[in-house]
Amino acid sequence: MRAELAQAERARETLTRVLREFHVTRPESRYDLEYSTAEELTRLTGVRVSFSGTHYWFWSPVLRHDFLLDVVQGPRILDVGAGNGTLLKHLVLLGFPPHHLTGVDISQKAARRIRETGCRAMHGTLARISGQFDSIFLSYFVDRDADQRGTFEKGSELLAPGGTLVLEGLFPCVLSDSSGVSYGTPNVTRGISAEEDIELVVAEFGRLGMKVSRIAADERFVYSLDGPEVLPSYTLVFRKI
Repeated sequence: MRAELAQAERARETLTRVLREFHVTRPESRYDLEYSTAEELTRLTGVRVSFSGTHYWFWSPVLRHDFLLDVVQGPRILDVGAGNGTLLKHLVLLGFPPHHLTGVDISQKAARRIRETGCRAMHGTLARISGQFDSIFLSYFVDRDADQRGTFEKGSELLAPGGTLVLEGLFPCVLSDSSGVSYGTPNVTRGISAEEDIELVVAEFGRLGMKVSRIAADERFVYSLDGPEVLPSYTLVFRKI
C-alpha cells in the first residue's frame, strides 16, 4: 500500500496543480472531479494521468474481509457516501448479491461508478433514501456533514431492528479540507478531541435506540485532490435494539 501511495504521489503533483486552477468550491463539483477516471481527467486537463482506477481511492480498516463478515447483517446493505463503490465491490466479492446493495453519493460521477459495480446507485443525500436496511455504512463523510444529527436520525430510521450501523470518522472530526472548503457546522461532534467526538457520537446514537458494540482506532489511506495521506480514523459499530 505504501508503494502505491508513493506512485500516486508522483502522478498527483502535476495533476493537482492543474485541477486547482478550476477553483472548485462546491462539494458536488469537487467530488465529480475526484471520481473521474484517469482517462477522463487526461481529457479534461491535458495532463497525462496514468494511475489506475479512479482519481479518488482509499483503504480503510472497514474494508477488511474478516471485519465485514463479522459485523454485516444482510442482505439489504446501504453505503452512504459510497464514492466509487470501493466498499460495495468488497461486499460483492464476499458473496452479497449486488441487487441488494445500494450506494448513495452527492457526486454524479460517483453514482455512475457505483452502477458499474452492478449495485443500485442513488445520486444525492441520505434524505432521498426510503425503505429498511439490515446494515448501513456511514463513511468518513460525516466529518464534513453539515447536518450530522439529521444524518444519524435518518440512518437509525432506515435500519431494521437488530441491524448494524458502521460509522467511520477521522481523529478528530473536522469540517474543512486543505483547500479551505467548508462543509458546514457540526451539531454532534466538535472536532476538539477524538475521545470527545466518540463519546458524543455514542451518546447521540444511544438516544436513537442504538447500542455500540465495537470501537476501534486505526489508519485510513486516502488519495484525492489533497494528495495521498495517512489519516488516523475510528470505527464505531452500532446495533439497533
